[in-house]
Amino acid sequence: MPPLSVQNFTLRKTLRVIAVTILILFIVTYIGYQSQNFITGPSITLSGEYTPIQYEKIIVVEGSTKNIVALTANGKEIHTDEDGHFSHQLVLENGYSITTFTAKDRFGRITTVEREYVYITPTEDEV
Repeated sequence: MPPLSVQNFTLRKTLRVIAVTILILFIVTYIGYQSQNFITGPSITLSGEYTPIQYEKIIVVEGSTKNIVALTANGKEIHTDEDGHFSHQLVLENGYSITTFTAKDRFGRITTVEREYVYITPTEDEV
């Protein structure tokens, strides 16, 4: 009989080690999943073709964001949909202008994307 009790003790110990190992792996995976927003930080992606020379006074800039709580264009707040997509109309000044998109995440980190535009007033021949 003693070999059975020794074997049973080894089985319990092995099961306990396996259970603790699974628990530790679960905790590490959960922490990694929850910290991915902190690791990656905020991001802004502008979609569409970027053309710096514009002949239209009003242009629409579209894009998407990830991991943000606030988005602004030249200090003006922009609202995003549930998936982080946005569409914003820009009124260009005559000549050269810079538009700065700024995103902030819940940890206070900030990222910016700048676009330079040159608005050229169309001549009567171009209209």
